[in-house]
Amino acid sequence: MGNRWKIMADLKDFIDYWDDVVRQWLDNGADISKFGGVAAEQRDVIEAINKTVGTDPDCQLQTKHIPEAYWGDPRKCSIVIVNYNPAAGPTPNRHSTINCKNCTSFSAMTLIKFVDKYKYSDLACTPVMFEPVVGKEWFSDPATGYVGYDWWQKKREWIEHLVESICGNVKEKEKRSPFSMELCAWHSKKWSNDLSWVDNVKGIIGDRFVNPLYLALQNSLWDSEVKIAVCIGSEFNFEMLEKFFGKNITDISKDISKNISKNISKNISDDFIQEIEADDKNYGNNGKKYKYKVVFKNGNIHVETEIDNNGKKQKKNRNYRVFMLSGSGKRYFILNTHYRGGNSHPAKHFWPFEDVLINKIKNYP
Repeated sequence: MGNRWKIMADLKDFIDYWDDVVRQWLDNGADISKFGGVAAEQRDVIEAINKTVGTDPDCQLQTKHIPEAYWGDPRKCSIVIVNYNPAAGPTPNRHSTINCKNCTSFSAMTLIKFVDKYKYSDLACTPVMFEPVVGKEWFSDPATGYVGYDWWQKKREWIEHLVESICGNVKEKEKRSPFSMELCAWHSKKWSNDLSWVDNVKGIIGDRFVNPLYLALQNSLWDSEVKIAVCIGSEFNFEMLEKFFGKNITDISKDISKNISKNISKNISDDFIQEIEADDKNYGNNGKKYKYKVVFKNGNIHVETEIDNNGKKQKKNRNYRVFMLSGSGKRYFILNTHYRGGNSHPAKHFWPFEDVLINKIKNYP
């Protein structure tokens, strides 16, 4: 990582940095032309991305919404989750739009009012996204709460399953929540796959995303020897991640796929099929065994299974990729999963397979 480790030596720097950026955003009414100090480099990122995506309103970064670089405490977390950027389009939102900073039509506290009164980290570092904190019910209220809260709640059980699969039973250990970080803290309705902007702000990405990710991984998953970050979406392919991690990232998906079954031929082609069984660890499926067909194809560990849906057999499939990070002296991995390009998490019928997959990652040479 070179000398960039010296620029952000610890995660307090990361937290303080984003508190400063959000404070400038609040004080300047989202006018990024007035950004100075550390926030000025964020203006460079915004301009680089918006210039690349052109006039496409869905891909343009919407600076009217508060930047959300992370959720959770990177100094002490269960698992690290990597995203592109927070989703939000041109529609105003009572919790995140700058115009609602001084709204008189809302008597209750909102995200943006809270952050204006205190600091972004006072909200983001609490477990509010996964476990609402007393006094912040306004954030997670089903009728008027923050839309991002519901998105994370849907993934909560899956994330807890991953933590258990990596660390074993952690119920007796100190309670921790996940740490989620964004490649780009600024909102857009959808993310553009054109990453030609990266070369213009690569140093900023290294300082504000790559280095903090390594540091957060060090503090994740308790004393597990293997640290695993998770990302969802087909866009998280090797070509994309290589832009940010360079030679420090390796695609080991094929090797992991070969190791899933000991009974397959050593002389395999790029495309091969194997069938395995996995025990359900009581993930709500009555302890049954699942049969999976595993195909390595087009860079994906493609997994198929069959479920019983009210007496009807349905075939389900999912893709996985595994990347190894180096350059830190420790064993760090990124586990990617996707289904037809969406950002939905795997349903419970894939969780027994994920136990097998994670075991192979943990025992990777």
